[in-house]
Amino acid sequence: MLGINCTVFEQEHFLNERQRDWSFGIYWAQSSLTECIPQSLLSRLNTAQVDPLHPPSPDDFIQVLNGKTTEELKSVPTPNYGKRLSNMWNKETKITATFEDGSELTGDLLVGADGSKSIVRKYLLSPEIAVLQPLPIMGLHATLILPSELAKKMVAELQDQVAVLTLHPAGLCVFFSIHQIPDHERPETWTWMPTMTFRHEGGHDGLTNPAEIRSVWDQYAEKFAEPFRSALLSLPQDAVIWRERLSQWPTVAWDNHQGSVTLAGDAAHPMTYPTFTKTDSDIQFSPADRGQGLNNAVHDAGNLCRALDQHVHDGKPLADVMAAYEAELVERGREAVISSGQNSMMAHDWEQLKLSPLFTQGIAGRGNGGR
Repeated sequence: MLGINCTVFEQEHFLNERQRDWSFGIYWAQSSLTECIPQSLLSRLNTAQVDPLHPPSPDDFIQVLNGKTTEELKSVPTPNYGKRLSNMWNKETKITATFEDGSELTGDLLVGADGSKSIVRKYLLSPEIAVLQPLPIMGLHATLILPSELAKKMVAELQDQVAVLTLHPAGLCVFFSIHQIPDHERPETWTWMPTMTFRHEGGHDGLTNPAEIRSVWDQYAEKFAEPFRSALLSLPQDAVIWRERLSQWPTVAWDNHQGSVTLAGDAAHPMTYPTFTKTDSDIQFSPADRGQGLNNAVHDAGNLCRALDQHVHDGKPLADVMAAYEAELVERGREAVISSGQNSMMAHDWEQLKLSPLFTQGIAGRGNGGR
């Protein structure tokens, strides 16, 4: 690696403090990932996959189905824990961070990778400018284990992949993904994670009552074709359903205090889902649910590594390499956030969706040339 002295802070108190209620998909940023992880970890990367026995392949794809009929639309391919940031300030070219436990540290560069509600972003731009912008879309997430026969039907729908996206004419989306595979031969032991999104015009704090959330979940689940209907309705009555209002923050430039403070990841470009991401070809599109956030974050990390390498080993001023890093990030991040928001809105409007490149031009997948 670069051999740069650095300290990592994490607000949680230990690894796996919270139940894992998320999964990530990494696609185009894999080359940047290899620059950020030691070879000793890269050789074990498959153990972090939801299916450790499935080697990544250029032929991998995610189905996109009509949720009403199941007809295919298209197919496509260690920190200091317990450190919650409370404040920071600059003095000349140094940055000092203070934490809620009273500790503080001064260094040359602070990288704010502290999520979509970033404290560092608020420091750089003011709370008013840095605030998230809510969209009229609600997301519900849950994890579940399916009965044996239903699990087998879902596995068949995935066609040896780990996820499937269903877009319903009623303006609903469900992204059904495998969350964990304890026993590869017994799908009834697998954990699944369905993510349901839909239009919701209420305020930011709407739909908070658990009973109301469950009622909405069941109401919309009934609209889907089998086996997705049964899979969604099989969620136990006492299961936790996480709810979130989809929000975004179109990236803008900030004052980095002579290169001493910057942003990366969701702190720099918090975006929505599901999204449809343009590839190198003008006529091929590939869908991703949450994947764009991670891929852009990994790309940030790779670019940041290259910038710091230029500073440490080539002698370029920190302010100059950080300015170049941020210029690329701001342009890429803003475009990604805005397009993700637009596509999220489109994904919940069937008539608009039918006019999109997803329907009119097709997307890449299964080696079919983007049919």
